[in-house]
Amino acid sequence: MVEKVEKGGNMLYYLDDGGIIMLLNPISKDNFKEIVTNCYYVDKTNLINEILDKGDQGIYLMLRPRRFGKSVIVSMLEYFFDIQKKDDDIFKGLEIAKSKYYYERNTYPTIRLSFKDLEKVDYHSLIITFKEIISSLYIRHKYLLDSDVLEPIEKTYVSNMINKCGDDELSSSIRKLSEFLYRYHQKKVVILIDEYDTPIISSTEKDFYDKALLLFKNIYSEGLKDNPNIKFAFLTGVLKVSKDYLFSGLNNLLVDDGYTTYFNEYFGFDYQESRAILDYFNLGKYYDEVVDWYGGYTYHRKDLVNPWSILSFIATGGEFRPYWSKTSSNTALSYLFSNVTSNLSDSLSRLLNREKLFVKLYINYSPFDEEEDINVALNLLISSGYLTATEGEDVFEGLAHIPNKEIGYVFRNEIISNYQLMSKDNNNIVDKLRVALLTGKQEEIALLIEKFITFSLSYFEFNDEKSYQIIVSTLSAILFGNHLVRMEDTLGEGRCDISITPIKENSFGSIIEIKYVSSKISEARLQKTAEVAVKQIKNKEYYQSLVRTSAYPIIIYGFAFMKKKVKIASERIR
Repeated sequence: MVEKVEKGGNMLYYLDDGGIIMLLNPISKDNFKEIVTNCYYVDKTNLINEILDKGDQGIYLMLRPRRFGKSVIVSMLEYFFDIQKKDDDIFKGLEIAKSKYYYERNTYPTIRLSFKDLEKVDYHSLIITFKEIISSLYIRHKYLLDSDVLEPIEKTYVSNMINKCGDDELSSSIRKLSEFLYRYHQKKVVILIDEYDTPIISSTEKDFYDKALLLFKNIYSEGLKDNPNIKFAFLTGVLKVSKDYLFSGLNNLLVDDGYTTYFNEYFGFDYQESRAILDYFNLGKYYDEVVDWYGGYTYHRKDLVNPWSILSFIATGGEFRPYWSKTSSNTALSYLFSNVTSNLSDSLSRLLNREKLFVKLYINYSPFDEEEDINVALNLLISSGYLTATEGEDVFEGLAHIPNKEIGYVFRNEIISNYQLMSKDNNNIVDKLRVALLTGKQEEIALLIEKFITFSLSYFEFNDEKSYQIIVSTLSAILFGNHLVRMEDTLGEGRCDISITPIKENSFGSIIEIKYVSSKISEARLQKTAEVAVKQIKNKEYYQSLVRTSAYPIIIYGFAFMKKKVKIASERIR
């Protein structure tokens, strides 16, 4: 027999022989039942109580950054409300079990949709996948075909949805199903939609934005507007999209972005929850550093830690590194940076220097049509999790800033690279730079890098070697997409700044060592510094790993930077 004993709001499983089964780390899991059964769970169930307190027919759009626990929240709501989930009482011992609404669990017909798989390359693929999603949804409720509450024509509609037929009927699929379910169960319907904005964001890069926008505008309008069959609807996503663009006519839409709020904060981990989970996994001694690395977000006047990052930190046994980086597409950012004016450069520079910028906090906006507004750019960065904002004197004003060390790193590597490489001037420079590096043309490389820095980083103040290392490594990664580009790679008798290792045979390989000079010196001395960097590569034999491969040619480089001035030294090894 296994006994469950509560500790700090979670369960430890005690065996008959006195052993203990520890709860699992819930990272990468978004199924609520699996988490509460086997994993450490940070209790967010009181959200259910708050939703029911607000009455019927509310349409809630909950916006938080990626990897902030939105899908788990949606799964939690499904397991509580869905009349088809007659599981064991998995909510026993949680906050919602104390509520007057506890008896309402598993009493509502529920429609749950996830649009996370609707990141498609063209409109045709989008339609095919959306049909599959709707088909699966109707298959869950195919018992409607055996009921007497539907007319024959309505049963034909259900069959069409199951069989992925009827393109013209897709926009009414959610509203029709809610009507059928209400009639069958005689209970209002709960509608849950996770990642509502994925198909819209994806379509901007693939040039079918207008078609995707029209499709989902019709779906949301027909499914949610003045729908008397709805108990409530709960949507999650990252971006605020103007009501006029996607939710036209939905007067009961309540957009909660953490600054305009309708509930207590149930996304992310607050500092008390973070300390508790670190203690549970015997990493409590790192609490202060974890907050510095992964905390600093402010929503609903509450300080939060990124849940994905802290769980990743626990999974590695306590290694500090950027975990949140590149966990999803940056399509919206790329689109924005390809259109925004140069005044964004000054803002990025100030943010990198840990300044706080005044920002107007928009309730909704169109990030794809108002690129000239710097506030749109800052709101997009806040929504995406690259910035956070503390409230100003007015509720619609705030101070935007980088929240923590992790985002400081990610900001340099993802935001800056996205912005600088969208410049038309830089596209031309980058093409020429690749050829120059392949042929070892020192003077041309130096000239092109100086131009690149001037065009891209004209407002930035980089005052250490690491900053230039990031610039060069980012450039290298883009220049040589079929290579492995590593910073601070352990090679030979030390750690080189940048290694470029080919994946394909007989391809270019390189080692780059970077030097930074803080005080003004002559160009001759700067050139000598670059030559010293080449000697370091040779003396410590950083290049030997490349020699053992089929890399050809192999050229080692020394880069010496003094502000926007650079000198290059090189030597061909093979």
